[in-house]
Amino acid sequence: MSGANLSGPGATGHDLPGTDPHPDTVSNRDPIAVVRRLAECWKHGDADGAAALFAPDAIYEEPPVYALAGRDAIHALFADFAARHHDVEFVVVRALAQDGGGLAAAEWRFGHTRTADGERKVYAGLAWVELDAAGQVARWRGFSARVA
Repeated sequence: MSGANLSGPGATGHDLPGTDPHPDTVSNRDPIAVVRRLAECWKHGDADGAAALFAPDAIYEEPPVYALAGRDAIHALFADFAARHHDVEFVVVRALAQDGGGLAAAEWRFGHTRTADGERKVYAGLAWVELDAAGQVARWRGFSARVA
């Protein structure tokens, strides 16, 4: 999969072929860098690293399944997922960020294998990501559909 350069008034497009030149560096107002880092944490089962990207009072929603409030609840979701799944893939296909940072839309593909029975699932989705002034995720609102 390759990303697409997107542009428009008030937005900056990013081509995301799947690798971040600085995966451990997150600009404090670059929501696309935060999404890339979150993808890396998911792939490696790093619940602590993933949760650290979220503000203490963050909201994480993936209707109709998840509506979580607070970093501790988000960490519990990530830790539970990591304990029950392997072979995780999270690819940011393309993303669009508002000039000045703080808000982005990211299209992604997410796949995993459930350890208990070996069932493989793949989803395509889109998330709105809002950062707070400190550069942490204040709100994640994602929508997805199973594609395989």
